Amino acid sequence: MSYWKSEGQKSRNHWEAEIINFRQLIQDELADSPSLKVYLQEIWQECYQYGRKIAAKRSQLPLTTFPETPIATLDQILDEDWLP
Repeated sequence: MSYWKSEGQKSRNHWEAEIINFRQLIQDELADSPSLKVYLQEIWQECYQYGRKIAAKRSQLPLTTFPETPIATLDQILDEDWLP
């Protein structure tokens, strides 16, 4: 049991690090081209749906496991201190 708890924490740490890295990449792009923020807001819902499909595939869980509507706003998602 402790093995699975340890593995679960390692997995969570990995995904949190991935989230931080991708957020930084997005922030860097937005700093270089602030007008991209408007475009990002336009495609936000489409990107979320794509992300649901990727998460379902990687986790081997049904797509319905993941909420159809985002659990956070775009600003929250980009906030370096926010995690679900």
